[in-house]
Amino acid sequence: SKKELIIFTKKGFEKETGAAGMVYPYDENIITMDIDSQLTPERLVDVLSHEMVHVKQLAKGQLKYKGKKIYWKGNFVNHKKLSYYDHPWEHEAWKNQKLLAGKVWKILEEIGAIDKVGVREL
Repeated sequence: SKKELIIFTKKGFEKETGAAGMVYPYDENIITMDIDSQLTPERLVDVLSHEMVHVKQLAKGQLKYKGKKIYWKGNFVNHKKLSYYDHPWEHEAWKNQKLLAGKVWKILEEIGAIDKVGVREL
């Protein structure tokens, strides 16, 4: 995909919205992500892993917003009648979050950014 991703950080975003991160299509070629700037490193990796699944979904056209309507793989989903955890795009994000976060931690460990016991103060 040739989409551009712009990430915004905001202090207190989670308290304000109830979510540590959110992804939105800005226009046809730009995807934006809002993320709470006060997350711990551990939580940040989890949240970024989860939100990047949504970035992939939007970039590939699996998840589409048309006004206030949401489409998943071409099918309209009445998201207001479903629990957050029952949204099909969330199923995929939650399923892949742990796998992606594990890969991130492995890379960080390999490059010496963290010790096996946790995040190293830089």
